[in-house]
Amino acid sequence: MEKIEYVELRLKVPKAIVDLLRAHETDLGESAEEYLEYNIVAAVCADLDAWEDSPYFKSPDLIQRFGLEKVFDEIIYKPSKTVEALEASIKQMEEFLKTKASEGVRDLVTSQLQKTRIELQSLRDKSNA
Repeated sequence: MEKIEYVELRLKVPKAIVDLLRAHETDLGESAEEYLEYNIVAAVCADLDAWEDSPYFKSPDLIQRFGLEKVFDEIIYKPSKTVEALEASIKQMEEFLKTKASEGVRDLVTSQLQKTRIELQSLRDKSNA
């Protein structure tokens, strides 16, 4: 898989938010930085979904032009390493697909759902071997 190029960006976040995230890193299962990274990427993905009907933005074109599919795949839909986490991800994606999402985002989620199901089956096969 192609590596995602990162850029460091100075970002101001209210101290109370950072304190909350750092206090609950163990509960969240991720660091404050990972939480913020995920949620920023998820917000961009949601915006692209909301812009689907916009006459000014063509979401599928933007996703392709900026190589966002690999970013969404790795950050939003990154593979988990436990059966329980994969099952939870699958359930979450199936529930999402029941919503009124745009075709472009639905295609991304459907693609990731298939990959996650394959990963889950592979993990189960390895544990049964």
